[in-house]
Amino acid sequence: MKTLLYLCVLLTATLACRNSNTDQPEAETSAVLTAEDRDSLYQYYLNKKPNDYPTDAILEKGKLYPEDAAPLDSSFLIYRGRLLEAVQNKDLITLLSMLDQNIKCSFGDCVGKAGFAKLWELDNPNQIGNSPLWEEMERALLEGGSFDGSGHFAAPYIYANWAKTYDAYEYGVIAGRMVRMRAEPRLGTGIVKNLTYDIVKITNANGPDETINGETHPWVALQTLDGKDGHVWGKFVASPIGFRAGFQKKDGDWKMTYFLAGD
Repeated sequence: MKTLLYLCVLLTATLACRNSNTDQPEAETSAVLTAEDRDSLYQYYLNKKPNDYPTDAILEKGKLYPEDAAPLDSSFLIYRGRLLEAVQNKDLITLLSMLDQNIKCSFGDCVGKAGFAKLWELDNPNQIGNSPLWEEMERALLEGGSFDGSGHFAAPYIYANWAKTYDAYEYGVIAGRMVRMRAEPRLGTGIVKNLTYDIVKITNANGPDETINGETHPWVALQTLDGKDGHVWGKFVASPIGFRAGFQKKDGDWKMTYFLAGD
């Protein structure tokens, strides 16, 4: 109840502040944009597209190539562009307005905006900026995705296009081209094989941490589909059951209907 009350007060205060500022136009939904405005926004967000993935992935056995089908629907591309901006700016008000009222945020009882806010500590004004939500959601939004047959969009592409023939708890994918699989979990050791978007079996996801170019990730022990064993720095290994998001168009506007991890 306290979480819901806090969100209501936050939304009311912010909307009142925006309406009192005559220099700042009110936010427009896709439903009220003119065709010219929509085309202009589409081109703007197409130019700002956060990746260079094609709209249709290459299909190859044992591989999972990137895909970002968002440009195929202009209204969704605009929505995602605005959502990504809100996440990068840690703009809680805009983020909340873009979530479905009954957003699913876990495989337990976490449902709705109040549950979402509580889970991510957004109900505490002192913790909003430090919430891990911003980093996790930005990562999911940057990594493409695809539409299903009913028009829903799922992100990232690794989750959306995962082949069910591979157990999502045992397998992952190499997220990059010519990624070096090394004999030992550290730089400078022998290269077993170079991997490009290969599906691999994870044998140990919690190897020793190593910092490279300011980023720290664990080394991941894995086995390729042709039976070679080695280690890849964790930045380049992705799981289909990491954080992912789903989107659906409701009453003319896109909404995020789930954001969760696990299975």
